[in-house]
Amino acid sequence: MITALNLLRQSRSAMCGLTLVLFVVLVGVAGPMFLDSPFAMTGDSFHAPSRESVLGTDDLGRDMLARIAHGARVSLIVGVSAASVSAVIGIVVGSFAGFFGGFVDEFLIRIAEAFQVIPQFFLAILIVALFGPSISRIVLVIAILSWPSTARIVRAEFLKMRNLDFVAAARLAGANNATLIFREILPNTLPPMIVNTSLQIAGAILTEASLSFLGLGDPDIVSWGQLLYNAQPFLRDAWWMAVFPGLAISISALGFNLLGDGLNDILNPRKRGQVR
Repeated sequence: MITALNLLRQSRSAMCGLTLVLFVVLVGVAGPMFLDSPFAMTGDSFHAPSRESVLGTDDLGRDMLARIAHGARVSLIVGVSAASVSAVIGIVVGSFAGFFGGFVDEFLIRIAEAFQVIPQFFLAILIVALFGPSISRIVLVIAILSWPSTARIVRAEFLKMRNLDFVAAARLAGANNATLIFREILPNTLPPMIVNTSLQIAGAILTEASLSFLGLGDPDIVSWGQLLYNAQPFLRDAWWMAVFPGLAISISALGFNLLGDGLNDILNPRKRGQVR
């Protein structure tokens, strides 16, 4: 843990991103413990931000601070879950393609390219509209559409490492293909994977917010995108209903992107001496 923090201190962008991410996590984890239910009508409708209601209330008198705090938890769950599932799919596809090469590589990389040329957001809209909005479906859709970038990164690392001396030594020692893939080569692909995963979390949060803003989010939960969707008819009368959820989305996406850029500078050997 101390070593990781020392590495992060080498990059201003990484530290700034980590600070924003920790702030969002703190709001999402601790906020709902101390605030009212996001569905509780605690005050007058359209109450502007004040001492009594820090971020104001919505059209039904529900506290916006409580709703944004609960929305932070949902957005983080969606972002981390979608990025994790995407990473698992990408690791399996990329490692097999890069390790075996030949027909396996050609077949798997063509599938990845097919996913990459599809307009992903419009396909996500179509799938969610056809099968119904729910958090699990949204996570699965985002993961299925975003795994190709992870697969290409892992494949490139495997192609670079599969013929190196430490892999040849393990093969001569009797290691099977599974051992070579998951114990010898894959751990050495973690630095670019960590960077890519942090960026995918930001992308997943934005995608979920965009789907919810279009009315395709899970109606049974509170998310930042859903708050923006609900605020659309009241933009002139209650600006805070749209501004604060929009700021929350921007802060979280900026935090994960800055963290990813900083990690890239730290973990990339070519840039390690240039980190500021």
